Amino acid sequence: MTYRNLAIELHDDGQLHIKDIADPLDLWEATRRFFKEKRAVLTSTTRAGWTYPKTTNADVRQLADVWTRVHARIWRSDLSRAKQHKDEWNEARSQIEVATAGADPSATFVHNERFWLRWTKRQAIYLSAVRDMPSTWDMIVDSVKHSVSRLPENLEAGGNAIADAGADVAASVAEKAGKLATAPVRGLFHGLFGSLGTPLLVGAAIVGGVIVVPKLVARRAPGTSGGAS
Repeated sequence: MTYRNLAIELHDDGQLHIKDIADPLDLWEATRRFFKEKRAVLTSTTRAGWTYPKTTNADVRQLADVWTRVHARIWRSDLSRAKQHKDEWNEARSQIEVATAGADPSATFVHNERFWLRWTKRQAIYLSAVRDMPSTWDMIVDSVKHSVSRLPENLEAGGNAIADAGADVAASVAEKAGKLATAPVRGLFHGLFGSLGTPLLVGAAIVGGVIVVPKLVARRAPGTSGGAS
């Protein structure tokens, strides 16, 4: 059967098969509907109007395996409240293991209401909300890309000011180039380049995890000697 684009089958041997899992909230609603058609339907004693299936120990053990795999695929440590939700699911999984260990697979699972209306529902809402959120790294890279995209035109505009003043003026021009958008990346590069940290902030890019800073060198005046060319 297909529910919310998920293919769900419960074979005669009791084996549960679910395909095309995409959104965790769809998974929760689809499996709840599926088992409500297979098992008796119960009404929550604490959440008015909510219904859930009278699933067996075998049903819940298999569903718990599915949720564990989904959780492992989507969960990310860099997201808000990630550890809290991971700990909650680990605790729920532990209670499922204790309740079903050695029990009759066809008997009704003793914590059905908690399984459907608390444990898996909370995970479904959280995982659905965070599954497409960008990582901290993605946001940093996007910010730097935006800043660096305008770097050539700003360096060209400031380059003419270098001709007569040597290294100190080079830092000044870097300061002008750095006015592109220092705020988004200031925290990342602050302190890495000593006193020139601020001028070089936006002139830096990240490539393969390496900080790359374009060279800002004063032009040599015509006729000046010294050094290999």
